[in-house]
Amino acid sequence: DGRDARILTRHDMAGPTPTVAEILNSDGGSEKSYGAFANVFYDINSEGHLMPYIGAGAGLQRTEIDYRPSTVDLGQSKETNFAWQVMAGATFKLTDRFELFGQYTYRDGGNTGLALDVVPARIEHDSRQSIVAAGIRVALGK
Repeated sequence: DGRDARILTRHDMAGPTPTVAEILNSDGGSEKSYGAFANVFYDINSEGHLMPYIGAGAGLQRTEIDYRPSTVDLGQSKETNFAWQVMAGATFKLTDRFELFGQYTYRDGGNTGLALDVVPARIEHDSRQSIVAAGIRVALGK
């Protein structure tokens, strides 16, 4: 914690610098995730106006991490992992062509490892998401 951050940047910086711990504990960088899933849904009451449903899916998720706390480039990682998700929601039929829907999805995109470039360390990143969606469905061609 008390080590000067100059050991991370490998060059001389003018003036006082933060400690290694201060740099590693600050925000910076980005994470991007892309996924493709095959899903199965089960409609609980497909004939009524209120139609609850549940679903599950499996697929692949690509996670890209660029770790740059305090703008210091510490590492990048790109991994594709098995991913799964479960969904629950309901559709409310307004007319023959229009429906309102709401859905909750829990997604687990697996674990992505990130080996740091400047220190002998590895970070493990779990990709988990809670997604809430709502909207209107319109039946075309009726």
